[in-house]
Amino acid sequence: MELLSAVAIEAAKELAKNVVKRFFHLGDKKEQDLVSVGLAVGYFYNFLSPLNDVVINNIFDLYMPADEKSLTLASPKITYNMDYVNIEVIIPKRLDVEAKTACENEFKKSHKGFFYLPENNRFYGINYFTTQIGNLQSLTIVDFARPAWAAKRYYEEILGLRTFNNDNKWLATQLSELTAFKESLVNLQKLANGVFVNKLVFRDIG
Repeated sequence: MELLSAVAIEAAKELAKNVVKRFFHLGDKKEQDLVSVGLAVGYFYNFLSPLNDVVINNIFDLYMPADEKSLTLASPKITYNMDYVNIEVIIPKRLDVEAKTACENEFKKSHKGFFYLPENNRFYGINYFTTQIGNLQSLTIVDFARPAWAAKRYYEEILGLRTFNNDNKWLATQLSELTAFKESLVNLQKLANGVFVNKLVFRDIG
């Protein structure tokens, strides 16, 4: 498989950053902008924004019921101070089946828990892992950003592009899309003044 040169990789990333900058700061939005910007907006408001809303008091309650069907506010929980809560978003390195499978496998290694959002009066499922730091335990909330994968479906099913991994144009396009997805999430966090602004970490898998 022919790989992109270092110059092409940097050009693809720069394209993505310029698109995101134009979208968030200059107001010059055009139809040909990268689809990942819109995907990131949906992902943010369905996942990161509710998390931000629930930790406004600087704490996060992780519920771990023995039986999900009996989950209530009286179910067992651990309360974490936000100084010990981080969030990790798994992103595929490439938009191909192998990278997606690698992301799914990595995501399965995490545990399942829940948090409660009072304004919606409901529990939301999350995945997580914990790390011991001296006498304290830190919590890392983990999610596989599946909406980023939808960019591949868009190019294939809407634009009719044949997404082969030996095609340099597609390699550059997918890199631009994935970079734009991550850059958009960072910008959305800053605009929302979210508590995870400095705690959001991307893990590229694949």
